[in-house]
Order: sequence, then structure tokens, then C-alpha cells
Amino acid sequence: MTRYVALLRGINVGGINIKMADLARVFGDLGFQGVKTVLASGNVLFDSPSTDISSLKKQIESALAREFGYEAWVFVLDIPTLQAIVDNYPFDREREGWHAYAMVASEPEILEELSAAASATRCLGRTRGGRRRSPVLGGREGADRQERVRQETPENRSSRRSPQPET
Repeated sequence: MTRYVALLRGINVGGINIKMADLARVFGDLGFQGVKTVLASGNVLFDSPSTDISSLKKQIESALAREFGYEAWVFVLDIPTLQAIVDNYPFDREREGWHAYAMVASEPEILEELSAAASATRCLGRTRGGRRRSPVLGGREGADRQERVRQETPENRSSRRSPQPET
């Protein structure tokens, strides 16, 4: 058996309200073992003998659409993959007043774009009033910054020194 986590997009926000007991029941009805939901997050841990993540994803999405009547979008990760995401988180996890987030995407192009946006915004800090400074990814300045990041290669990116966040 392999342990997986299913990350359900958009659960309990935007009018898609699902009780975790109902969600766990659907996973159990699919034959998964060790089903455990995490708070009201839409994240579900489960065990399956299958190693075909694509098939698991389709199976779960179909069952959720049938049961709850919405177009489900699910990411299925095995636990070693999830652990690698946690272990390789590139930002300060313990920064006071900040929350650590990780984004998961299914298309390599999306991951590249997110990585470029993250690189472009690493200089974020706080304004004098203590409010978080937002990334400027829109408008001309943001477009120029995104284009510079897109033109970077791994070689010149590693030699570039990132500005340190303001404190």
C-alpha cells in the first residue's frame, strides 16, 4: 500500500461546502484504506495499492463530481513527494507575522511561471507602517520584471545575488 494525500482545490470556499465526514465516506467507498481528512481543508490522506497517480486522480475527481455535483480538481501526491515539497521550501518558515504556503500545479509551464514570479518577488519586505509589501506583477513594471526573470537561465540565476528582504 502506498500512502497518498489528495489536495482538493476550492473546498469549503466559494459555495462548495462539503462535510469532511462525507468526503471521507466517498474515499472509503472508492476502496481506499486509512482515510483521514485534515480539518476542513479538503486535504485527505489515504492508502491505495495503486501506484498510478493519474488513475487515482481521475477516479477521485469522478466520484466527487458524482457525489457533490461540482467539477472537482484534485492533486494526488505520494507522501515522499509531499515531504520533498516541505523539505525544499525555499523561504523562511519561522518569520514572525508571515504564513508559509506552497503551491502545487499540474502543468510544468505553470510551475515555471510560478517560479519566475517567486524569483521576481523575493525582495519583498514590509513598508514603514509594518504592512506587507505586495508583489508588483501587473502593469509595465511587473511585465518588465517578469520578462527579465523569463530570460534568466539557471546559470545566470545562480550567480545573481537576491536582495535580502527588509525587516
